[in-house]
Formats: sequence, structure tokens, C-alpha cells
Amino acid sequence: MDEENKFKSVDDAKRAVHLLQYLACKQTNSPEIDLTLNKILCGLPLNTVIPKSIEMTDNEIDIAESLLKACINQWPALKNSTPDGLRGSFLIRDGFISVDSSQNWTIKVEGKAWDILLNKLNWGLSMIKLSWVKGFIYVDWKKSSI
Repeated sequence: MDEENKFKSVDDAKRAVHLLQYLACKQTNSPEIDLTLNKILCGLPLNTVIPKSIEMTDNEIDIAESLLKACINQWPALKNSTPDGLRGSFLIRDGFISVDSSQNWTIKVEGKAWDILLNKLNWGLSMIKLSWVKGFIYVDWKKSSI
């Protein structure tokens, strides 16, 4: 990121798309259709072509796993979970994404029984504002069907 909190280059943003995929799914090789949300989170147009895979460094993998462990440590309801448990319970979900005329995104996430644990979070998930993304990202985690 540069001093304005933006990606230094499009290639850096494309790499971040795959790093997010690793965080969520532990994958470094993903079809383009699986990267849609990550493109939005990285501020890339949806028609941006992303390489099918990346070679992550050991340091990147360590940082990603440490980030997930830190998330678990800050979420008391998951105290006995693992990064893979967090992925399987909360990060790998079906959903529906839409955008309005003001470039605000809405993500409706498939509901699961353990979503009751979202009420135990110390931070909010319903609205996201990233300096490199136009508009807001609204997340609806409590939909039983999409």
C-alpha cells in the first residue's frame, strides 16, 4: 500500500486477490469465478483478469495463518477453533453480490446455524469502508437462504 492507502500497482492488487483467497479457503489456485468478492475487496473492476494462481512465500503464509489465529483469539466464542475451523465455519460461504447506482455493494451471505456466534464478535461486519474501494460494502450475514 502507498501513503494514500491504495495499492501501489494493479499487480499488487491482483496478488492481494489471491492472498485473500488463501485466507478464506487456503487455496492459491482458483478459477476466476471464485475471486469475484476478492476483486471487490481489492477495488478491482470485475472484468480484471486475474492469474489462475500465485506462488505464496513462506512469510505470506505465516502472516495469513497468524492473522486468522489473531481473529480467533479476539473472538472468545471461537477460543478452541483453528484457522481451518474458522474458514470452514465462517469464511467459505455461498452468497449473492449486488451493486447499486452509487457503487455500493451488498453481499448476502448464506446463513448457517453457528451464525449465532457472530453476536459475540467484538467488531462489526455489516458495513465495510475501504479507502481503495468506491462506495460502501454492506454485508447481510443472517439470511437463511440466498
